[in-house]
Amino acid sequence: MNGKAGLQATSNAELLARYDAIRRRTMELAAPLSEADCQLQSMPDASPAKWHLAHVTWFFETFVLEAFEKDFRPFHPAFRVLFNSYYNAVGDKHPRAKRGQISRPDLAEIKAYRAQVDRRMADLLTQTAPAEWLATVELGLQHEQQHQELLLTDIKHALSCNPLLPAYHPRWPLASVAPVPMQWHTRPEGLHEIGHAGDGFNFDNETPRHKVWLRPHALANRPVTHGEWIEFIEDGGYRDARWWLSAGWDWLSANRIEAPLYWSRDTAAVNAEWTTFTLHGAVPVDPHTPITHISYFESDAFARQLFEQDRSMFAYYRANNVSTLGQAALDDFLSTPRAVRFWYVSETFGANGISLAGDASQGGMSNAPTARATG
Repeated sequence: MNGKAGLQATSNAELLARYDAIRRRTMELAAPLSEADCQLQSMPDASPAKWHLAHVTWFFETFVLEAFEKDFRPFHPAFRVLFNSYYNAVGDKHPRAKRGQISRPDLAEIKAYRAQVDRRMADLLTQTAPAEWLATVELGLQHEQQHQELLLTDIKHALSCNPLLPAYHPRWPLASVAPVPMQWHTRPEGLHEIGHAGDGFNFDNETPRHKVWLRPHALANRPVTHGEWIEFIEDGGYRDARWWLSAGWDWLSANRIEAPLYWSRDTAAVNAEWTTFTLHGAVPVDPHTPITHISYFESDAFARQLFEQDRSMFAYYRANNVSTLGQAALDDFLSTPRAVRFWYVSETFGANGISLAGDASQGGMSNAPTARATG
């Protein structure tokens, strides 16, 4: 991981204050967890909370203290390998899938590791420092904030594997989402710039800034919602192989997937409502909340099914002459609240209808449905 610091702070004192706040926030996020919780690794792609706490500390010890502290000595020499993630230049790494097997050091020792490195970082940040290592500190803070998110996503998955469905924190905030009518924002074709611009912090994969050509398109004013995904489920989206890539259908069949990750309902009950597992336990699915925890395969299938529905609707309106039905019918067609759709519109709306040539995609995760072979 590399980055370029446009520093968020303008002095060593401000940088130290940010350092303290971010490091303290990490420990606050871990506070609701027991030592047993911190040991859990529910799948190879996740990491135990204890490992996250150590790894972000390892970053500052390895890339700041080792490089700039006088008479540097590591907290524990073996931690250099144990808490390395993918930094090949540093050396060997403990296998990612086996992080949950590390019962020792225990949580108390990891907390002592954090505290010692924090004291040494505070001493270092009181000195006059070259821009090079201030930039490394900034990168480390950005890195730690990434792992704060990972700590929560990983413990959510681990707790969801428990039949008791325990809450991470019973008072974790759950924001209510008001319904937002679907609106479309059209854009003409043209040359645009993408990538990082300015002096602020950026990761290396945000550069170089470069030009791309975009075809005419329209973007919805909001993401796909849980409610729209329920419509996909009720329309048989998870049971119809037409919408799925071959590998996606194999994945769905092998794992008996019938809804997004963390969704469930009582199949024995009549008209049972969907629930979803959250950081404060299982709650009813909010139809207005943006969809989350869906795979590439699910996104692609949703887009394909939606594209076919839209094409059928458009064929109906065109066959019945949009100009005869009136603009209200056209508006109704365009505002169907089903998904974020990327339409490539080859000509503007007119009395003869709309000429469409393109795709529907959720979150940009899919190519045009007609451009790739299905299973």
